[in-house]
Amino acid sequence: MPILVAEISFKKGLVALARGNAFEAAQHFEHAVVTERERRVPRPQMRYLSYYGLATALCRKPTPESIRVCELAARTDSFNPVLELNLGKVYLLAGQRTKARAAFRRGLATAPEHAGLRLELDRMEAEDRGSGRRGLGLQDALGALRSAVSSLTHRLSPARRGAPTP
Repeated sequence: MPILVAEISFKKGLVALARGNAFEAAQHFEHAVVTERERRVPRPQMRYLSYYGLATALCRKPTPESIRVCELAARTDSFNPVLELNLGKVYLLAGQRTKARAAFRRGLATAPEHAGLRLELDRMEAEDRGSGRRGLGLQDALGALRSAVSSLTHRLSPARRGAPTP
């Protein structure tokens, strides 16, 4: 029965969040988390924790706790793209764009067609283009890494140091 109570609180939190009431949502999500903790549920729902972190970051400014709980949830349930979405949103609220972009990309690696993750990443890229900033895409990062390794390999090659080549 307590697990059902936690799930009902969670669903009420989702409704409150959808209505734009982050404070009420945070209360419901917290109730779900506390209910599971009190009942010593062996495998707590990480989505309860993740949404609690998101809702508290929305109703107040993001705190180290809201970031920490979202990170914990995403790390614990690493194949759940929604947890990466929530983490990315909290990072954005905290002004940590690089971490937000990484969270969205991790989520898309798990669920390439996830509309929410795609929307957030596309929004960030549009903002980057509009402000003159350039986000480093995965292909760009791999290309830069490849170039750096190639350059380093070339500089350290035996032929360049005067050593005989095999």
